Amino acid sequence: MFAIITQLVKVCSGDIRKLYSSDGQHGGVVQSRPVLRDLYNKMLSLELIQHLLKISGPNFRSNKTYGYVIRRLIVNCVLHTTSHGLNDYRIFRR
Repeated sequence: MFAIITQLVKVCSGDIRKLYSSDGQHGGVVQSRPVLRDLYNKMLSLELIQHLLKISGPNFRSNKTYGYVIRRLIVNCVLHTTSHGLNDYRIFRR
C-alpha cells in the first residue's frame, strides 16, 4: 500500500506541461493550453488517493508509517497541486 501511495503522489506532484500555438488571425497572439494527458493523470491520481484514504481501516489510520506518509507526502502533494487547480478548474471540480 505504501508503494502505491508514493507512486500516486509522484504522478500527482508532476507539473502540467503546456502546448503553445500562435494564432495568425489575431496578430500572432500566443495561446497556451495544458497537455490533457498530464491534466487527467493528475486528476486520476488525486481521486485514487482520496479513495484510498476513504477506504482505509483503523489499522491504516493508527500506523505511524502511514501517518508520516499522509503528513509528508499527501499534504505536500495537495498543496503543490493547488497552484495548478487555480490555473485549471477541472483539477478540483469535485
